[in-house]
Amino acid sequence: MKVMVIGLGYWGSKILDRLAAVMLQEDIYIADTSEQARLVAIHRHQMQGSETRVFEDYNAALQGYHEIDACIVATPIPTHYQIARACLEAGKHVLVEKPMAKTAAEAGELLALANRRNLTLLTDLTFLYDKRIGQLAGETFTRMKWWGPQSPRSQDSILWTWGPHPVSLMLWSRKRMPVSVRGYLQSDFADLVYEFDTTGHVVRIMMGWGTISSQRAVYYLQPGLYDRKIDLVAVPDPEPLMGALLTFMARAQHGDVAPDFIGKETVEVLEWTERKLSESH
Repeated sequence: MKVMVIGLGYWGSKILDRLAAVMLQEDIYIADTSEQARLVAIHRHQMQGSETRVFEDYNAALQGYHEIDACIVATPIPTHYQIARACLEAGKHVLVEKPMAKTAAEAGELLALANRRNLTLLTDLTFLYDKRIGQLAGETFTRMKWWGPQSPRSQDSILWTWGPHPVSLMLWSRKRMPVSVRGYLQSDFADLVYEFDTTGHVVRIMMGWGTISSQRAVYYLQPGLYDRKIDLVAVPDPEPLMGALLTFMARAQHGDVAPDFIGKETVEVLEWTERKLSESH
């Protein structure tokens, strides 16, 4: 399988490192508009024959190198939809960094396109691949605290930068969409309460920018009368990011094109949250 990583920034470079550990060097292609990013990747991974596998323009690779089977999109959030769509239209399986798109309409279009082309489309909602989460099937998240690192800091709001993680896990846990949201939302802090029915079942999500040393992702569960917590900062073995990559490649290779509904619904909840809270102020 031949895979192209599009975007070699903070997350894209991590993805490239993981791929290099499990794939043949000649099966990895990279694309980034930054010459510096490309040179760093070439040097770090000693990419021989790089003139045929390193691109400034991902479209040039899509049009000229039909042997590429799949693309991993790790570019800034506003570009996810455009690049993922171009890759799908070129007949490539796609893994896109969270969130899948900036609007529910765009996410719906990508799912429909992947379905028409019979292609795998998956969102890198990394913590869904954490084995500790997988062991919690059937349990209920009640509170989530997510303190993201200050650096590297996204140009996007904290809702769109870190929000996909707790929101996707909330949807995975609850198996349905929330019916209301209230709380406090700014570009760098959020305290959100999602209600799922009229009986008072709620999930509270708090997010803020922290530091590398204070980074935390703590989830509280309430299986009975007492809360217990799980801290997701410590990286387990196997690593969730590697799990996401291997899952994507296995699905693409085996023709598993089941729709990524959690990826789409995560975008729907983020967009809906932003709209509802702006209307209430």
